[in-house]
Amino acid sequence: MKRFKYPPFLVLFGLIVQSLLSAYFPLYIFDYFPLILSIAFIFIGLCSIVFLLDVFKKKETAILPDGDPEVLLTQGPYSFSRNPIYLSMTVILIGSSMLYNCLSVFIIPILFAVLVKIIWIDYEEAKLKKTFGEEYLNYKKKTRRWI
Repeated sequence: MKRFKYPPFLVLFGLIVQSLLSAYFPLYIFDYFPLILSIAFIFIGLCSIVFLLDVFKKKETAILPDGDPEVLLTQGPYSFSRNPIYLSMTVILIGSSMLYNCLSVFIIPILFAVLVKIIWIDYEEAKLKKTFGEEYLNYKKKTRRWI
């Protein structure tokens, strides 16, 4: 099965859908969400991704979901979450949801998390299990998927 390679494009698609939902199906639930909180979520998500990309580069292991992992990352952010990059992408979508001040756009981060699990996480975890065996299974037991 040909797998879609680039999760950031799903984030971009989610941002576009949020804009459309806000315009055509607004379902407002609050008058004002603090702009600084929205910006903080987006900023933290973006900074986390930049940091995590650097971790992959320094460890010289595959960043793309269909790449072959050479190193099992278990330190730093990976000691708290098995999928900190996907978590960061979800945080960005939550932050952008706050900008719209309506309920309908909050479905996008939820759908993103579900799709990421179906499209990439299950595939990646099977590959990590095959590549690293018991070492990965021990890591998986002690580290949560998201947070």
